[in-house]
Amino acid sequence: MLNRAPSLRRLTLVLLCLAGLSGLFLVVRCASIDRSRPTVPASRQVARKAHLTLLNSARCDWQIVITPAAGKGAHSSRLSVGKSLDLELAGGDYAVEQTMLSDDAGPDSTRRFSMQLVVGESYRWRLVTLLSGAEAADVSLPAEEAKQP
Repeated sequence: MLNRAPSLRRLTLVLLCLAGLSGLFLVVRCASIDRSRPTVPASRQVARKAHLTLLNSARCDWQIVITPAAGKGAHSSRLSVGKSLDLELAGGDYAVEQTMLSDDAGPDSTRRFSMQLVVGESYRWRLVTLLSGAEAADVSLPAEEAKQP
């Protein structure tokens, strides 16, 4: 009996059993996967935003209002002297209103403009005035220009 070749019927039955067990294993494995977890890696989820850093290098406070082009969810912040603000914003077009808050602020103390933020990019926006001084604006002049009156 041991030296006898297996019959075709018996081989077919063994192969069907193995295929059935493999299929059962796959069904159990697929059912045990947690579907509540996102399929997108966390690093890509963070990249769905644009990072904006506002730095107040001026000698006055600023009021900044950033409004998405859709008009909903405006971000309004007051930046004191020497402070910074980090924002995570969706990519797209924005309307910006920048107002200098100072006792001697003139009629041109508010500036309005538009900007476009790209998803995954980082932006650094330094708030300065012409009267802030070279040290506040982090600007260095060539030696020859600095000597001229």
